[in-house]
Amino acid sequence: MATFVLKNRSYFRSLVPKMIFAKEQFMDGLREIGFFGVEGKANFIWVTHPDVSMRELQRELSENSILVRHFELPQFEKFIRITIPPLEIVDFVLSVIKLKMKKLQF
Repeated sequence: MATFVLKNRSYFRSLVPKMIFAKEQFMDGLREIGFFGVEGKANFIWVTHPDVSMRELQRELSENSILVRHFELPQFEKFIRITIPPLEIVDFVLSVIKLKMKKLQF
């Protein structure tokens, strides 16, 4: 993979602005439904929600093939790590998250 990337640098550089835009759109959508979190420069975000167990949300989202990690370490247990989806499916992923949130909210 690394060799392929090095041989196709211009293509991969062209993806960066698209990925950044997708991340911004995704995070904005999550904020609208009460999430807050940490954004970095990677292709994932750390988020939490005050009304939902992140462990349960991770299980629900994983059943829908949404790439989510929940860590059992005390400093991370209230957060999940979500991989940023491609821009073309950001709205779909947000709609799945909204449905799962309704199911899990107390």
